[in-house]
Formats: sequence, C-alpha cells, structure tokens
Amino acid sequence: MTGRELCREWLRQMAYSPDTETTGLDDQAEIVEIAVLNSAGEPVFESLIRPQQPIPPRVITIHGITDTMVT
Repeated sequence: MTGRELCREWLRQMAYSPDTETTGLDDQAEIVEIAVLNSAGEPVFESLIRPQQPIPPRVITIHGITDTMVT
C-alpha cells in the first residue's frame, strides 16, 4: 500500500457525519436527537433532546422517537 493509499484509508476510517432528528421540517421544528456517525454509519455519539413542544404523531412514525423517550 502506498503512502497515498494509506492516507486515503485512514481518512475514510476517520470520517464522521452529523445526524439529527427533528419534530418536523418547518421553521418551528426542534431537534430531538443529535448523533455523530462514523464512516460505517455506526453512531459514536447519540443524545436525545427534549423539545419545548410535543413531537407530532406523524413525525414519530418516521423516526420512532416519542415524547416519553425525551423526558
């Protein structure tokens, strides 16, 4: 493996992506979960956040996060 290939492999393994779940898509939406995923899509950090308003039922069917989970 060349130095360049080794660097690319290292960077691929070290890549992280933020991920959020919210109460909707409008300008009043609140974050209910924030996570950081590694390059394999596995979470290395996850945190639920309690919104000020209840999570709408239609949104719960998308991400599965309920009001009970964030209290």
